[in-house]
Amino acid sequence: MAKVSRNPQEREFRRRVRLVASGQLKLRRIDGWRKIAAVLGQHTPVAA
Repeated sequence: MAKVSRNPQEREFRRRVRLVASGQLKLRRIDGWRKIAAVLGQHTPVAA
């Protein structure tokens, strides 16, 4: 028997993964994703 997810967010995530895997949902890149990656790569994490 499959493990049942009680968490609503996890259940929705799993549902979307199934839709992507079946081809019913298409993912696309965000415009400017290369620029976002470059900006995030410049920042160094601050120790808390």
